[in-house]
Amino acid sequence: MDAITGEILGYARWSNPISQAIVDGEPVWPEAQVPAVSREKEAEISRVAETAAWDPDYTSDPLLDGVWEIEKEILGRKEYMSETPL
Repeated sequence: MDAITGEILGYARWSNPISQAIVDGEPVWPEAQVPAVSREKEAEISRVAETAAWDPDYTSDPLLDGVWEIEKEILGRKEYMSETPL
């Protein structure tokens, strides 16, 4: 929320796998739970989530060029952080 106007600037809704969300019958992260929605809304959320590209190809995004350069420099400092086998 915008601190001045109170306007909502963004919203996130996620779900944890049930095996990770509940331990010994208790929610693992209760502060992150959001109010339940209707079955219709839940179905719509799931439908939209299933259409998302979870493995996008960012290599063609020119805005990330600087990020890739910094990442390469940082990963190059330590052999154990290298993506390729030594």
